[in-house]
Amino acid sequence: MDQWDLDTHLVEPREDRCKFMSIPEGKSKLKVCVALQTLFVFFMLSTNSFCQDTRSMNEQQSFAGSWWQNASADERTGFLYALDDCLTFDRKPGLLFDDTWITYGKKISSYYLTSSTQLTTPVQSVFEHFGKREGSRKILESKTRYGDEFWRSHNEFARRGFIEGFISCRVKEPNSPKWSKPIDYYLQSLDDLYNADDRHGEDAPEYAGSAASALMKNRDR
Repeated sequence: MDQWDLDTHLVEPREDRCKFMSIPEGKSKLKVCVALQTLFVFFMLSTNSFCQDTRSMNEQQSFAGSWWQNASADERTGFLYALDDCLTFDRKPGLLFDDTWITYGKKISSYYLTSSTQLTTPVQSVFEHFGKREGSRKILESKTRYGDEFWRSHNEFARRGFIEGFISCRVKEPNSPKWSKPIDYYLQSLDDLYNADDRHGEDAPEYAGSAASALMKNRDR
């Protein structure tokens, strides 16, 4: 049942949804029914919020095909931005990605549609195949990391995707940094650093470093 369905159930209570209840017909039965529906919705939403907000990055999904197919377009894009950032600057030797994000997105989606058995392949593994391992060092050195311009110009879904992509990429390295807090913690921290959406006012200080360095500031000590 999605949020729209839940809302509809709340504003349009019907007695036939409470047939299991041995309560006399009439308004009393309807009131009890509405109360139970409201309690159920509250429980479901609270449970969903708990699961979303308290899972650490170490407990997140594997970011494979099933995740990709269910993620929004913005979250996917943010995820690919992060993989580009990580694989270009933190992977040695770095990879060069010089196609458009629309093209990469279509290629990844096509890969997962080819066979259901491929849904277990991590998005990063698919994306790496598009990188040029013998790219021009001059071109690689001319690239800059994603920072305040990226963060402030994209929505929360893309920002979340960036965090998911960057951390999941870095933790694959030997002796990698660790991020054990929930994703929402890092999202809130970077939103504050970059004064995203002018949350602290138009003239508030804004972090000028890269999103990668901001996440490194938030890694486990």
